Amino acid sequence: MAKRNVSEIETGAGFFMGFVCATMDVVREKAYPFAAIYRLATAGGRTTLVKIVDLAYADWQAEQPKPVEQQPQQGGHPYRGGPTNGNSPFSAQVVYAQPEFEELKRRFPAYVNPDYKGKRFDPIERCKTASMAIGDREVAFEYVHMGRDASTDEVLAEMDRKVLRPALYEELLGFAEKYPDEQRKYPIVALGSETYVSGNRHVAYLWHDVAGRYLVLHWLGRYWFDDYRFLAVRK
Repeated sequence: MAKRNVSEIETGAGFFMGFVCATMDVVREKAYPFAAIYRLATAGGRTTLVKIVDLAYADWQAEQPKPVEQQPQQGGHPYRGGPTNGNSPFSAQVVYAQPEFEELKRRFPAYVNPDYKGKRFDPIERCKTASMAIGDREVAFEYVHMGRDASTDEVLAEMDRKVLRPALYEELLGFAEKYPDEQRKYPIVALGSETYVSGNRHVAYLWHDVAGRYLVLHWLGRYWFDDYRFLAVRK
């Protein structure tokens, strides 16, 4: 099947008919009551629906071609998106203000997750001091790349080991504005800020496909795949 962008799916009657038919085939095979599926279209089913969409997206991502890992020119460990030994490969001006939804759509015309509308990102506990102590400024960034599927706690522990803190939401936006081509290589995540959608914690990350550059959300209830890069700032 050819790749489809969000607008094509939203306007494609054939897609919806095929999706409904495929879903009902599974329901019949499982002998589940239709009421359990109908509930997904109600307010009470939104949390479950979010999880289903997240899982579908995760499965789709796992099927995408992985970028070829580069190697350093002289010994050392495999290249993981940039050194994390204090030699910051990136630097960008950061404005510590959260843009309105319309501004986000201007910056990421291909797609912005609609749950960004009206949301505010707050720093996680380990980043609260950093978020209060900074003004608009130039920030040096590094990547942390686990090189395997990993939990959020494992990523944060690796950052602690390297004396790094996770980037804030505002820092991710500043990075994306200066380095738009980076998200065309791999997904880039800011673990330093979180927001809630249907009662579940989510963080912001950058994504890209044939339609262009995306600003999306990741539910913290699932693992990160091995191709993700985690944007970090030295403590």
